[in-house]
Order: sequence, then structure tokens, then C-alpha cells
Amino acid sequence: MNAHFGTPTNPAAVDRIPGGSSSGSAAAVAAGLVDFSVGTDTGGSVRAPASFCGLWTLRPSHGRVSLDGCMELAGSFDTFGVFARDPETLISALGVVLGEDAVTLPQEPRLLAPADMVARLGPEPRAVYDATFDKFSGEPVDVYPDGGADALYDAFRFLQAADAKRAVIPFIQTSGMPLAAGLDERAAFAATMTDEEEARANAVRAPFREAMDALLGKDGVLLAPAVHDAPFRLDAGRDVFDGFRHQAMRLLCVAGMSGLPQVVFPAGTVDGAPYGLSLIGPRGSDLSLVRLAARLFGAGAQPSAGLAAVTAA
Repeated sequence: MNAHFGTPTNPAAVDRIPGGSSSGSAAAVAAGLVDFSVGTDTGGSVRAPASFCGLWTLRPSHGRVSLDGCMELAGSFDTFGVFARDPETLISALGVVLGEDAVTLPQEPRLLAPADMVARLGPEPRAVYDATFDKFSGEPVDVYPDGGADALYDAFRFLQAADAKRAVIPFIQTSGMPLAAGLDERAAFAATMTDEEEARANAVRAPFREAMDALLGKDGVLLAPAVHDAPFRLDAGRDVFDGFRHQAMRLLCVAGMSGLPQVVFPAGTVDGAPYGLSLIGPRGSDLSLVRLAARLFGAGAQPSAGLAAVTAA
């Protein structure tokens, strides 16, 4: 919902929003105008559009792809992303920029079902989640730190704002540029950040990253929701916009705060609109993670009998 150029059309659901700040790139791929496109993901700006437009994407391990020459928003979260309509194209494009994985997932990884993330889904998204993942017998785990999703999201908001205060808020303030709905409030919030608030948020992020690394090890994969719902309608009110973003971010911030790779793929429809799911893998397993998702959830994919039954016990 862009203050400068308007809102791109979501080709998969023309009455719905197309997603976050990389939605133009997603719309071009979903419309068949290009085979793939690039975007950036700080809080979810490739992952949400992919879910909303029925596409494949990857948020890489943080720092895996150089952002030299890219305008910084929040450097401790900013990542490069690619959209594609199929996993084969995504893998080909990512192969150009990622190089070799530091971690290769085994043929039958440990599959983990993040119960506290799944609990944030309503009945229809939960039905898609269950239909997609129940056959894999993932072991239930909890991923949020003490204080739950709210604590993790609050820490993310403060850290993103502190990064933005250094990188872009001076330009926003001096240029007088117009801001889209929601960005005005976030810019004002970022301008107020203090060193003490940033330190408290980092005290949440550091142990969370360690806990996630320990949970996944070199062979664990989370069967995770990407966002909590299908895209809302273009004519929805501001209250819907604000509420939706905050709910979605409580899921999206898991990969952001941990710095782990997350691949999103089309999984079904909710309220007649696309709805994607995801896999979150060990740090450095990016291409291996996308290949796993392609094997399990690509067109005509059938899991092996061993993988369908594997648990994390």
C-alpha cells in the first residue's frame, strides 16, 4: 500500500493486498511477467508476499548474501530474497548468489512442530497446516522465549527501530518524504529509541538465537506457519491493517530474531486466497532447506515412507 506508486495488484487474489514492501516483485512473478524476481526481507517482506501471492521464496540465513550497495533499513535483520513460481527456478536463482551451504540437511531430517507458533492460527489456516504437515509426525516443541510471542515481537520491534534510527530516520526527517499507512507510526517510534531499550531487546535476542541453534542442531527443521492468515481485502479499514501486521509479525519474527533461513511455499487457500507455509532450518542450510521443501511440497511431491514417519525423538 505504497504512498508513492499505489498498491500492486495481487494476481492470485485481485481484491486482496499483495504483501509487504517487496510486493511489486512478488506481483510480477505471480502475474507471469518474469520467471523470478528479487526483494528484501527485514521483517517479512518476501515471506508475506510469497504466502499472499502463492509463490516460493527464501529468507536466507542472516548475512549469507552480501547487501553491499543496498540501502540499509535495519542491518541486523536485512536480508536478500528471491521469488519464483516453482522451487526449481528458486533453486537455480539462489544458486547464483548463495554459494555452497555450510550445513547440508540429511535425507531424513528431524522434523519439529512448533506448537506455540501453530497455536496462533485460526481454524481455517490451522486446517491447511494440519493437512500439509500432519503426515510427517513432527515432534511438538515450543520456540518462543519466556514471555511468549509478545516478548519476542517486542524485542524485534525495538531492535529494528534502533537499527532504523541510525540508518534511515535522519533521511526521513530531513527529506519530508511521504510515508505509507503504518510507516509513519513506525518512523516516529524509531526516533524515540534509547540505548537502554536496545540493550534490553538484545538481552532477548542473544539467548533466543542460542536456543534456536541448539534446538535445530545440524539436522532439525521446523514445520512452521509463515503468517497467521490469508491476505486481507484492499478495502479493509486501518484497524484491520494494523492488527493484521502485528499478528503476522509474531510469527515472522522467529526467523528474523534467530537469523535462520526460512523457505515459504504455497500450501492451500484460506477464505479463497492463497496461504503459504514454511520450513525453518539450521543456520547455513539455505539451499539444502529449499531442496527439502521442493522434494516434500513441490508439484507432485510424495514424501518417502521413512520421512513421513520420522520423528525428532
